[in-house]
Amino acid sequence: MFDHGKMKSASSKISNRKALPDPALVTIFDNLKLVADNFVTLQQQRHSADYDNSKIWSRTQVFEAIIQAQDAMKAWMIIRSDGMAQDFLFDFLGGR
Repeated sequence: MFDHGKMKSASSKISNRKALPDPALVTIFDNLKLVADNFVTLQQQRHSADYDNSKIWSRTQVFEAIIQAQDAMKAWMIIRSDGMAQDFLFDFLGGR
């Protein structure tokens, strides 16, 4: 259902945004940014793992990727019902 290119584009938009001026939204935005940043990083690592046979992954690198995914999921659980997070999901589908 989701196109990874659209997901990366939506995540990159969030990753490149500056912090929000509204203090009430800072925690939500920070968690959303963590989700977006980790999505982009983990997607790049997955492509490398799937298609670059010359890349050798150390246990530490794999463990760090797992921690990144866990951190993103924890952040998502905090914000998932917020309107900003829901808008982010709509962007995964290519906009409204």
